[in-house]
Amino acid sequence: MTTSNTILVEIINDHPELAFEIIKKKPDLFCSLRKEHQTKKINLIAVSKRGDNLQYIKEPEEKLVLNALRNDGTAIRFIENPSEKLCQVAVKNDGLAISWIKNPSKETQLLAIEQNPWSIKQIEDSFF
Repeated sequence: MTTSNTILVEIINDHPELAFEIIKKKPDLFCSLRKEHQTKKINLIAVSKRGDNLQYIKEPEEKLVLNALRNDGTAIRFIENPSEKLCQVAVKNDGLAISWIKNPSKETQLLAIEQNPWSIKQIEDSFF
């Protein structure tokens, strides 16, 4: 971590009222934000800017998960037992997200291929 990022991490944890604006500009620092300083607003901007920030949020609400997946379909890997709807949102963003989905439906597989034809390589032979 750079010196400037280290300073920003100290600022967001010592002055949580500044965290939103800092995370908005540097979403990669969200992982360093103390859990007690996380708010719905900060969490939303963090996953909207960088979907993989989802992994740092305990029990995220569906709205938050949807925002993360619309930003980064591969963030599906941080969701335990995702619904069909969440799986489809993920592959619509990134067809290769199919590799993180256990037993995807045929419809989800087709959506993945439609989004990225290379995702066919991630789909098991059972499709055909």
